[in-house]
Amino acid sequence: MTTQQFPAIDDHLPRKVSIGAGTALKVGFFFALGATLFSLLVSIIVAIVIAILGISLLPSDVFHS
Repeated sequence: MTTQQFPAIDDHLPRKVSIGAGTALKVGFFFALGATLFSLLVSIIVAIVIAILGISLLPSDVFHS
């Protein structure tokens, strides 16, 4: 006697997913919002690094006058 194993999901059948226009609009909005916030965060970090490098390249007697 042999034991047969059957998969719980048949991978040979294509899956159909339908989303509404409102859901697509929400997904697009939050994707754009996330991309904007990420871009803003990266810009702030780059500005801080440039400011630190710029201050470190100034002559040391600028701060002692």
